Amino acid sequence: MANAVPQVDKPSAADRRGVFLNVHEVSVRLLGPMEVRIGRRPIAVVGGRRRVLLALLAVAAPAPLLAETLGGRIWPDLPPAGTRKKVQTLVVRLRQDLAFDAIESGPGGYRLRCDVEDLDIAHFDSLLSEAARADDPMVERDLLAAALDLWRGDPFEGVECGWLLDQVAPRLTERYLAAIGRRIELDLAAGRQAESIAELRVLTGRHPLHEAGWGQLLKALISAGRPTEALSAYADVRGLLATELGIEPGPELQGIYSGLLQADAERHPPQFVPQQLPQTVRRFVGRSAELATLDELLPAGQVVCATIVGGAGVGKTATALRWAHRARHEFSDGQLFLDLRGFSRTDPLEPMAALDALLHSLGFTADQIPRSGTARTRALHGRLSGKRTLVVLDNVRDVDQIRPLLPGLAGVRAPVLITSRNRLRDLNRLGCHRTIELGMMPSKEAVDVLTASLGETPHHRRAADLAELARLCGHLPLALAIAGEQLARQPWATTGDLIDQLTASRPRLDAFDSPDDPTTSLRAVFSWSYHALDSDTAQLFRMLGQHTGSDISVRTAAALAGTDEPDAARSLRRLVDEHLLISHGSNHFEMHALLRSYAAEDL
Repeated sequence: MANAVPQVDKPSAADRRGVFLNVHEVSVRLLGPMEVRIGRRPIAVVGGRRRVLLALLAVAAPAPLLAETLGGRIWPDLPPAGTRKKVQTLVVRLRQDLAFDAIESGPGGYRLRCDVEDLDIAHFDSLLSEAARADDPMVERDLLAAALDLWRGDPFEGVECGWLLDQVAPRLTERYLAAIGRRIELDLAAGRQAESIAELRVLTGRHPLHEAGWGQLLKALISAGRPTEALSAYADVRGLLATELGIEPGPELQGIYSGLLQADAERHPPQFVPQQLPQTVRRFVGRSAELATLDELLPAGQVVCATIVGGAGVGKTATALRWAHRARHEFSDGQLFLDLRGFSRTDPLEPMAALDALLHSLGFTADQIPRSGTARTRALHGRLSGKRTLVVLDNVRDVDQIRPLLPGLAGVRAPVLITSRNRLRDLNRLGCHRTIELGMMPSKEAVDVLTASLGETPHHRRAADLAELARLCGHLPLALAIAGEQLARQPWATTGDLIDQLTASRPRLDAFDSPDDPTTSLRAVFSWSYHALDSDTAQLFRMLGQHTGSDISVRTAAALAGTDEPDAARSLRRLVDEHLLISHGSNHFEMHALLRSYAAEDL
């Protein structure tokens, strides 16, 4: 994957004298193109041999390397004794690139002074060791994922050193493949076959002679009930090994292949257990009271349906998935997940299409699905009857969108967990429904969200700055997550830099644009609620963005919209139902600061 080349500087004279430089801020990244930073700034290390020297010292750190060892690896064709002076000269030039105290010399040779977290290879090894000690599979998976995220390409890209490429790179690649294999193994154990199969196809394409990856692909395809594709994949790897190495597949692959040939799929069909929960948020923080409420309600059968409601960006889906993953052992017959697209850039899922999607997820083929809606509901009822299956309906626009699903679900008391920006009051008629409302995060939890994203960098951890940044984010989880991700991607920026950006005169929401995925920016997420409003309510919403006071009354709303008070009250109630306003009684309303910024823009 191509990476943008950062703008680089030479360190100033003051930096070189160590006036502003802490040597522990020197970072070297080698798992991909070489990147070097001093503090917040990228630094250019000019000259191929200087780059090789720095890479060799970074790989060895914190241990020193003798000048003779360095010389033999940099100039392999020269006798080691003849390279000592060359190494000394090279060290002097590299110190000028970095800082005089970044490389220290002693009886043991030369040593790079740097923290483990600032050397991606050492950090990678450290995370793998921590993952190997983890008792919790989810913790192990997160540590493996964090280690794999350090890789930006092939090791030592742009560093021309035969010793590194021949001796070190293969070991790193082997550990990378083992780590990704273990992480995929954990994903498969958690039921994420579809995602794992797609990833394994990419992995076997990049490393076609890595038999362990092919073995995992075959097992995943068999587990997903796709034996024909598994046979085709075996034929592919067998042909590759014969062409490239002149050998047959190893015992493990041959054993899987033999099992495929002997299986009688018609007499022994695989048990179909849907495992559709998407991956949960890696660093989930807070919402303990809401999770405890769900623990009390759904597994115990106290309610059939629970709805998590709240405004855009408060973390409804993240909370639902966190609970569903935590409680999945209670639902031995599987977990269904369906995004109804009620508030998104695409059209909402039609009710019959939603019913079809659930039936497909339960193993129905297209020709097995009945034509009438009533018959489809009965089919859903029949398939779920007597089963411990959890159904998660995410991003529901209104009750009409899911009405055809409810008789089939409520009739068998299959627990249903719904998320929506709308209050879905009609669901209360079921008699076995509970609403859980998510608001803004408390101050401490909001700071915890930022802290979890920022890591251990000292200039990101000042309590006062974090509290102020959380306040400027309105304690809104999505805004907090975007702010944290921006700082994590730009380690040279400080929390104070982002605070200054948020308090600048330019549009405040610019700071919450997401470059990786524009659909997750605050503007996009807010817009889906705004565009669902009728014209009168939308006009009032825009006018409220111009209101300077914090308290909004019915009379104030009527004056702003140029309408009478009954119509204004109706629009205010609609805005409350859509979580675009906060109600403090029948005549007192409040708009979140970030929503006010959105409403004030030229919509």
